[in-house]
Amino acid sequence: MVTLLIRDIDSGSEATADVSAGLVTVGSDSTNDIVLEFDGVAGHHCEIEGDGTRWIVRDYATTSGTLVANKRVQGEVAWRAGQELRIGKCVLTLVEDAPEELPAPEPEPELLATPRPAVDRAAVAYKAKIREYLVDHPDVKRLIHASLDDAKMRESLKRLIREAAATIDVPRPKSLSDASLDNEMVDEILGLGPIEDLMRDETITEVMVNHWDTILIERAGHGIERAERAFLDEDHLVETIRRMLAPLGRHLNESSPLVDARLKDGTRINAVIPPVAISGAVLTLRKFSKQPFTMEKLVGLGSLPPTAAELLRTAVRMRLNMVVSGGTGTGKTSFLNALAALIPGHERMVVIEDTHELRFDAHPNCVYLEARPANLEGKNAIPIRRLVINALRMRPDRIIVGECRGDETFDMLQAMNTGHMGSMTTVHANSPRDALLRIENMTLMAGYELPAQAIRTQVVSALNVVVQLSRCGSKGERRVSSIAEIGGMEGSTPTMQDLYRLDGTRLVPTGAVPRFLQKVDQRERTRLIRAFGMNQS
Repeated sequence: MVTLLIRDIDSGSEATADVSAGLVTVGSDSTNDIVLEFDGVAGHHCEIEGDGTRWIVRDYATTSGTLVANKRVQGEVAWRAGQELRIGKCVLTLVEDAPEELPAPEPEPELLATPRPAVDRAAVAYKAKIREYLVDHPDVKRLIHASLDDAKMRESLKRLIREAAATIDVPRPKSLSDASLDNEMVDEILGLGPIEDLMRDETITEVMVNHWDTILIERAGHGIERAERAFLDEDHLVETIRRMLAPLGRHLNESSPLVDARLKDGTRINAVIPPVAISGAVLTLRKFSKQPFTMEKLVGLGSLPPTAAELLRTAVRMRLNMVVSGGTGTGKTSFLNALAALIPGHERMVVIEDTHELRFDAHPNCVYLEARPANLEGKNAIPIRRLVINALRMRPDRIIVGECRGDETFDMLQAMNTGHMGSMTTVHANSPRDALLRIENMTLMAGYELPAQAIRTQVVSALNVVVQLSRCGSKGERRVSSIAEIGGMEGSTPTMQDLYRLDGTRLVPTGAVPRFLQKVDQRERTRLIRAFGMNQS
């Protein structure tokens, strides 16, 4: 066990806390794990993370700073027992206690990194025999093509399943009840087999099939868990994927082993088969809520505070060009949906996406365009860039591009710089400044021989606000980690100021007053600064 000794420099009084393992936050605010109510200690000052043998100290960019061994922490540093950690008028020291005899640890629960779960092979073999019987049965083919409602179709299929069970010369495993066999085989014939009920579960946001006997899910955006089910075999998985793609007119075979598409219910499907997928077919399904996210819902979920939401509403109302930046799975599309939903109904929106995901059902003047991949001959593709160029001829007030990832970035910037103010897009980047650099690099993909300084100037001129998203905490909660305003250029370097940034686990205003408020009168400016939770300087 490791004890944290806390000493007040002025009085010499001491206290202790346990930091054996895990993450501990330190500051004067009562929400911290260790509360230090002393001069020079910020509300959320720093955090200490350890595993019982080594520790890391991270400073939250405080004014007074955090010192380890009399050296100021820049970002994070390693900390070991015996070294002094100074925060304001407090000195913290790690003290290692004598090791104790501990009982043998209990077996840990199975983790995702462990081998694939054991599959009930007897049940799999039995269902495969039932499937063989049903595949060529004339009554099954007749039922599939008959115009029956779902209930009658299922009941008729269950009768055929019982007939198959009585016919095949294989004993039924005890793990398979009549009801489970009926439901699983009906889902196999009419639906998506073992993932059918996962697709119906509205709390599940992602279904990932890494192998025919390894299915993972992400539930409501909170971590990945294993689903204890499996396809019958590799052929069963590939057949299910092809059944999902058939209504879309998309093909999956050795000459075209990759598919990225949208199902009729809006679910995004990505499938990869050999020879590209080394260990067998891989299927990824991203589901979207039937009710799109709103800014109010994001505030309720804790993604950002109400004051930050009010700042973004004002930015949309003032027609600022905005970029939502973040890594994969941080919720960029959902946040863009909530942001663009704030656009007034009298303005015409043209929404352009690689795969249709954004929805603005309540907006009376919205047009959706979706890129088209090449056909089997490699022809007739319609890329995002062509759609952006076409959108300029559709009299848009604002252009919303689901994601800029290539040469279309150049045309998007041109649109923002030529009267289509208030346009929005998303990019993959780890910080607001990285987002600007990535946009600059993608602009070069357009093939124009422009000086880097000219492109950088165009980027800075076109964009006003960058909203950065991150996944935080052990469960990977999606949150806004910063809101930055682009100010201009100093020499060849773009200038930015953070309006909001994370202080520990909270998104707080930095105190910087947005430059875009210079466009409003003093009375309105004062009101908005108060609404944004900022102190007027």
